[in-house]
Amino acid sequence: MRLAGYPEVVAIRWDFEHALRLPGKHDGRRSGIELLPLRAIVLGTRGDVVRTVFDEAVEAAFRADGASVEQEAPVVRAAALIVVGRTEVLRVAIGRCGHELEAQCEALNLLSAVAPARVAERIPSMLAHGKAGVGDWTLESRLRGAPAPVRPAGALLDECVDFLVALHTAVPGRSDERTISANADVVAGVCAHEQASELRRLAERLERRLADLPRGFAHGDFWGRNLLVDSERLVGVLDWAGAGTGRLPLLDLLHLHVSATRWTRNLDLGPVLVKEFLPWARAGADPSVRAYCQRLGLHVTRSELESLVVAYWLGRVAHELKTTRHRDQPAWLRRNVLEVLGDVAAHGPGSNLARPTFR
Repeated sequence: MRLAGYPEVVAIRWDFEHALRLPGKHDGRRSGIELLPLRAIVLGTRGDVVRTVFDEAVEAAFRADGASVEQEAPVVRAAALIVVGRTEVLRVAIGRCGHELEAQCEALNLLSAVAPARVAERIPSMLAHGKAGVGDWTLESRLRGAPAPVRPAGALLDECVDFLVALHTAVPGRSDERTISANADVVAGVCAHEQASELRRLAERLERRLADLPRGFAHGDFWGRNLLVDSERLVGVLDWAGAGTGRLPLLDLLHLHVSATRWTRNLDLGPVLVKEFLPWARAGADPSVRAYCQRLGLHVTRSELESLVVAYWLGRVAHELKTTRHRDQPAWLRRNVLEVLGDVAAHGPGSNLARPTFR
């Protein structure tokens, strides 16, 4: 940068989930992790004051709602910069990630109008949103509470089930663009012809097998890192960018269980499903799933439960292919697509149709 003629050059070190130390700001004590090698942005200027999208967003949020978050260091997330102030949360995104902010706005505004109290009291309120140069920003209320355990259990897990049942029935009867077949098309697009054809046939079978299950509203990323607790009670649910209507039941609860296993063991999705959750579904799952079905009034066969796990797999793989780089590499595809596809071909959702239902 200096050879290119920029006299002022600074390296801004960062990593996901860590505070972003902007030049001339936030010179407080650094955590130990920040002493390790991190990603970096190299910024070169010619001495003039540089106004960033972040600066514009902070000012716009202040004008719209009086929010004062400029003294706080933003945290880098996959979809946005997030600043957690005393009473508000500011999100700033550029490019495709701006659509996720828009999706969160739509979901929260819809829920605030129709959701029952046990849902509405645990979600943030959307205070303001707008454009900042080439970026987008949203301002929402900050929820109380501390981060939940990655693997909720006992009374907390029961409250999660109760919340998800109420959420699923909050906005029924709308279609979901992310159908099983649409997700299969995304995954098939990075597979060889034979596997792509099998994925599409599998999606058609799943669509038929799950056609009678009621669709409803879902969070889309319901797991421990997005939950807040107070005295072991569920008091807040964060990050609604993946939320929407027309979703199959149980997917949020499946994501809670699967994510806990992946996070605590640092494992890929494919091996976790093949070794644990597909056999778990074939055996009738666990009490939390049965409680969910009972409260929702569902009669679900083990075959349907297995099919829901496979539908969940297609949705998560499609999401990762669309949002994360290098997910189309052969080693990743072998672990997360081909391994699961082989297991499904060997056992096949539908082989348990004669087994009894549970409610």
